[in-house]
Amino acid sequence: MDRLALVLAILALLLGGVSYWRSGGMEDVAYARQEVGATVEQLEAKQKELVELASASMRSVYERSQQRMQQLNDSITESRKGAGEALTRQLNQATEQLDKLQRRVADAMETAKESTIASARNTQDLLMKQVARMDARVSILEARWNIDRAVARAEDGDFEAAESKLEEAVVELREARAKLAEDREFDAELDALRNSLQEAVAAVKSKAQDYRARIEQVVDDTDRLVAAFDEQAAGEQRK
Repeated sequence: MDRLALVLAILALLLGGVSYWRSGGMEDVAYARQEVGATVEQLEAKQKELVELASASMRSVYERSQQRMQQLNDSITESRKGAGEALTRQLNQATEQLDKLQRRVADAMETAKESTIASARNTQDLLMKQVARMDARVSILEARWNIDRAVARAEDGDFEAAESKLEEAVVELREARAKLAEDREFDAELDALRNSLQEAVAAVKSKAQDYRARIEQVVDDTDRLVAAFDEQAAGEQRK
């Protein structure tokens, strides 16, 4: 009896399935397939839109970076006027690194569309970090220019002008720190330069006997910081 009931139940299920298929089940399946196809097309269109938006955003960032690097190049050219031998050498090194960085940014702009969004973003983040470091480095070189002027003014006995130039160097150092934002790679060198600058300003202001030694310490700390920037940039571009 149980077997007969089971057989009858299976037959009823099969007959119900056939009835469903004849009464529109085939249309339901076709409709479902059509909906799935439409969804896939919508997702592909949305993905393409997102890729285009990301590409446009990255291109805008690269273009602004290129404009900024051109401004940095102009600043370096201006700093060469009246620069001493040591500063001229540092400016030449900065120009060389800046040229290489400009080429890398230009190459990244060209290949951005050919890369995945994640890969392109990683490349962009790395390059923007290097641009920020170059920006900060130029500020330090401008500070170095004012420090050299402070040395010359102090040797001429114009302590007021020497103090003014050192204060300008303090401002440029502060700008360099701001440009680095969360990048803490050069904190030790920046702190050392800040401290020596503060001591040199105080010594020049009071016309202390050791003012020459204080300014010389500023020069040494500035050169050490510039060398750290140069070493880091050279290492990044060898990768």
